[in-house]
Amino acid sequence: DYINITNSLMNLTSSTSRTAVVWVKHIQDGGKQGIFYVGGGTDLAGFGVYSSGTAGTAKFYGYVHGNDFAGTSIVHPGNWYMVGYTDTGTAQTLYVNGLSEGTASRTITVANDDGKLGTTPDSEWFEGNIAQFAIWNSILTTANMQTLWEAGPAGDMTTIAGPILYLGLGNHNDKGGRPADTAAIAYDRSGGAESGT
Repeated sequence: DYINITNSLMNLTSSTSRTAVVWVKHIQDGGKQGIFYVGGGTDLAGFGVYSSGTAGTAKFYGYVHGNDFAGTSIVHPGNWYMVGYTDTGTAQTLYVNGLSEGTASRTITVANDDGKLGTTPDSEWFEGNIAQFAIWNSILTTANMQTLWEAGPAGDMTTIAGPILYLGLGNHNDKGGRPADTAAIAYDRSGGAESGT
């Protein structure tokens, strides 16, 4: 399963600053597993995170379609990881558990295509659990990443002001007066209008 993310409602199509943070727990660590992406599936038209590698060597990667870059942490199934991705439009940083693990310098203009949580543009599915997902239209600092990491997978990502999308995925830190998530809809809890289906 995956959640569709409507990019046009978040207005991430320009080369402006953005941050995405997600909590994940793998069931298995082998192969390429898409965690999230936003924008197009062509070179430098989207951004996201996936894990890839053989069992026991898999790592997290920052997705810049064809220009990807690796983190350093080895994925261990059954453990929760907080993965963050910042992009200024020309510089990208991958965070794992609140620490910077990889950088790239690429100019990205996000296409006005929908994104997905739980897969890549090439339908490489994530095998595990996703606890929370949020996007900001600003760059979170290392201190912000540390705060989110210390709060844990059941923490409230909206303690860092201004997410334009927050899917609690069972963690009902509701800022938008939304009902509980269902099997078909994960409601945006940032107070915004974006919900995943």
